[in-house]
Amino acid sequence: MATVFKVEFEGFKETEELFRQITNDFGAKDASNIMRNAVRKSMAPVLRMARSAVPKDTGALSASLQVETRIP
Repeated sequence: MATVFKVEFEGFKETEELFRQITNDFGAKDASNIMRNAVRKSMAPVLRMARSAVPKDTGALSASLQVETRIP
């Protein structure tokens, strides 16, 4: 049976305003690096939870999970 995770987002408008403020204060390139690092750090607990939730038959799936920050 599949495990179900519920995710809620709050404060999106405030977050968008913060993104704009960071870009205005530091410039687009630095703001991109700041946000990329913040996303990596904030997703670490999610990655740990995902790794603990996958089957451990060979461990390959768990080992393949990673956080990437790139433009799709």
